[in-house]
Amino acid sequence: MPTFWPEDITVEDLASPEEIIEEAAIEWHTRSNGKLTLVMQEGQSGEDEDQRFLYVHAQVVATKKTVTLFSILHREGLFYPCRLIPKNSPIPNFLLRDYETGGIPRSPVKVIDPIVKVHQKWVCETPSEFRKELAEVMRLPTIKAEIISLLSSGMRKKLDNNQNGNHTSNDGTSEVE
Repeated sequence: MPTFWPEDITVEDLASPEEIIEEAAIEWHTRSNGKLTLVMQEGQSGEDEDQRFLYVHAQVVATKKTVTLFSILHREGLFYPCRLIPKNSPIPNFLLRDYETGGIPRSPVKVIDPIVKVHQKWVCETPSEFRKELAEVMRLPTIKAEIISLLSSGMRKKLDNNQNGNHTSNDGTSEVE
């Protein structure tokens, strides 16, 4: 007898992307010994009023210094499907372990059908998919570089502030409440 329930939906895990990010924030705080957390900021797409963005920032707890890691795009009132949108890489190719570059096709390409199938890697249809893709996004070289840079500059700033009483920052990061 066929089953009519989708196999990838479990009633035990119905968390929204925001709730999953809140779980991740607790883990970040614990794993960084209280130095880092994740904060979220809501936004709306300028293109479509039905689209909502949730911007996810890493934040140094002591200084409130932040950097944007990625955003999540979903429809108003509907959390799934959603799309993770990783921040573009500020890391030059010569510092990346793996990257893609242009090449010459081995055979001529003829367009037979003008319909092109597009695969969007970071689209998640269920909470379990979102958890899996979120873990993968957090392992991107860009994200890891942002975390290490934020931690090292945040700790340096804290030391400088303690020594000099200076509370300004000129490195492109900001404070998010």
